[in-house]
Amino acid sequence: VMILAFLLAAGQTQQTAVPNNGWLKGAVSLFSLALLSVTVYQAFCEREWHTIAHRSLRGQTGEMLPRYKSLYPHLRKNELFLYNYAAELNVSGHYTESLQVAHECEKRWADYDLQMLMADDCLQSQPYGKTETHLKQAAAMCPVKFMPLYRLAEFYKTTGRNGEARKIAQIITDKKIKIPSPIINSIKNKMQNLLNEPDSVNDSPQRITSDKTTTSYFSWQEHLLKDRPPRALLPT
Repeated sequence: VMILAFLLAAGQTQQTAVPNNGWLKGAVSLFSLALLSVTVYQAFCEREWHTIAHRSLRGQTGEMLPRYKSLYPHLRKNELFLYNYAAELNVSGHYTESLQVAHECEKRWADYDLQMLMADDCLQSQPYGKTETHLKQAAAMCPVKFMPLYRLAEFYKTTGRNGEARKIAQIITDKKIKIPSPIINSIKNKMQNLLNEPDSVNDSPQRITSDKTTTSYFSWQEHLLKDRPPRALLPT
């Protein structure tokens, strides 16, 4: 009798478990379908980003910016997309918007190129914002790089802080070269020219020029020093 009662109880438990298992399987199926949909749409967004980034690099930045904007709500947690979007805004002259997107990227990603991009955004926006801060951060991130220090000297010279410009110039001329390049040679020559200039009585803003008739620093191979952060770090 006890065995029969146990079998009957087990049968009732199995009958009542079937609906519960069916509900659970349905919930799992719906969750899996939703997850698959999100994954597929994310892949579509990244593919769209890949397409518009390449078109932008081919000179269609102005036409692609609206498509970047439409992708932003869906890829705003992707630091590479944020960087690329900020870089394209910078190239098109939208420096304030570029800096806003770059700030979002900075919360997720500590990167040398990002700091250089933010420095350029600030430099293009009067009164220069945090240009100095971002250049110093970039220099600290990559101590072997010459460009952040060069840009810092350039910034000091432009804003009339000639004494500080000379200090950075001395650091650059004393800095050892690990991998020689025409850019580094040009930077060192320009910084040496700066050190050879007579001290100014009054610090005053001096825009960097490219006058081949003078011995002023920043006077030759200027095209080599128009180094900009890379614009696209794309999904594979």
